Amino acid sequence: MKNRNKYPQVSYRRTVIQPAECMKGVDDNSVDVVVSTFLHCSCDDSAAVSREVKRVLKPGGKYLFLDHTGFPEGDIGLHIQRFFNPLWSLIFDGCYLDRNPSRIIKEAGFSDVQFEKHISRSFWMYLLRHMVMGIATK
Repeated sequence: MKNRNKYPQVSYRRTVIQPAECMKGVDDNSVDVVVSTFLHCSCDDSAAVSREVKRVLKPGGKYLFLDHTGFPEGDIGLHIQRFFNPLWSLIFDGCYLDRNPSRIIKEAGFSDVQFEKHISRSFWMYLLRHMVMGIATK
């Protein structure tokens, strides 16, 4: 909030704390931008989150997202992720290694979805090496 005066064109109205799958405290078509980081991997219903984000965004509104994603279909890494999913989810509060947020966001019916995939080369990041960041426009 200390930088508020630097950006007078940006207004902050309130904070809403609710599950992303059901943002009933947020009106339809009322938000300019939604930002999420590592949400789709750990929410209960990624498709419901995408639909809710689309619902609350104003026409032309932007959804900025960053998440890790599963290995491509057929890759041995995806089988390894699925093997570790039960334990990983238990340890890391419901996080799943093999979700595909870019596909799920596309299926929500945004007018445009653009994303970039990044792959970490670090051995220690093997299970989380596939990342996606993007912008979906309502």
